[in-house]
Amino acid sequence: MACTTATTTPTTTWSFLILPFLLYLDIINRGVNGAMISACLKKQKKSLDIKCPTGSMVQILRSFYGYSPNGSCHYNPDENNCTLDEEQNYPCIGQDTCSINLPSGNVGRMTNKCNNTNSNYFQVEYKCVKEEYTQDLCKKRYTTEQSGYISTPRYPKNLHGPFTCNMDIKVLPHQKIYLHIIDLDLKEKKGSNCTDYLYIDQKLTSITLCGRRSNDRIEIFHNEMKIKLTVGSKGSHKGLWLYYEAFPPLPTTSTITYEEDTNPTSTSTSLDVKETTTYMRSTIKVSMRNVHDSQTQKEQEKEDSMIFVAAVASGVIGTLVFILIGLLALLVFKIQKERRKKEIYISSTGRNLNLNHKSKTQTICNCGTFDV
Repeated sequence: MACTTATTTPTTTWSFLILPFLLYLDIINRGVNGAMISACLKKQKKSLDIKCPTGSMVQILRSFYGYSPNGSCHYNPDENNCTLDEEQNYPCIGQDTCSINLPSGNVGRMTNKCNNTNSNYFQVEYKCVKEEYTQDLCKKRYTTEQSGYISTPRYPKNLHGPFTCNMDIKVLPHQKIYLHIIDLDLKEKKGSNCTDYLYIDQKLTSITLCGRRSNDRIEIFHNEMKIKLTVGSKGSHKGLWLYYEAFPPLPTTSTITYEEDTNPTSTSTSLDVKETTTYMRSTIKVSMRNVHDSQTQKEQEKEDSMIFVAAVASGVIGTLVFILIGLLALLVFKIQKERRKKEIYISSTGRNLNLNHKSKTQTICNCGTFDV
């Protein structure tokens, strides 16, 4: 749950596999004011006081001690800061105001990363979440939203049992779920059983939680999660406040404005963060253009393939025609040659016959002359 207050990271754009969902979903507006407040310990300031607008709840993201070599009263990423997280369940979580006591003296807890140097400032990072953005666990049984806050009825006021509530959360098939426990305030376990408990079903395994905890994250390795809250009776416990988010997230856009308080005893940087999760038409146009370009490319490839086949076929046909013409030429040449041979044979045969006839005639003539 830890985060820095001066940056937001827009997620990268997903491919057109989610195009049907982009066409279906419009704009989801989640108004959240985030800020950080800090103080130097040597200033003898007794507490850090957080106040959210009416109708909002304080969500503590992170609290930590820090050491600044330059004596800064807040975390500076440009310095070689050493920090030590404060694991604390603040009762004011969920209220519209919160006062966090600072340690007495001029120094805080030692930070191991800086050779056990005593910290010289304390910092709290938080959000002011509008109550209207938190869903009642007992009123909504099923949701497919990408993220959202969930709380028990009357939160942060005490629970009124007995009752049992269920909610099913399902996101896209390629996603998993991160469940952030902002505040869990139920009865402590008695013996081996919890009388008031939160049951989390994640298909292959399940988790049962009770007692006190905050700023804890559970990773659900499926796109579906079932949660069940069982409360046995009335008590002095607030219940729970949860936040879930699908991962990897879908495209988002964020707008941030900064307001800095230059109080010499404390440093407070306020961020008016209005996160607008927008399945934007421009994204849809880009996706559709990608589809069109892909189809055009396929058609071009098909046309090129047909041209190549036609060229090959033309080459083959041309070669066959050339061979046929050559064979016809050879055939004509052979026929002419045979005809010429035949003519020469006939001509020579005729001359031989004439010579024989003349020879016989001369013989006969000679014989007749002798008899007389």
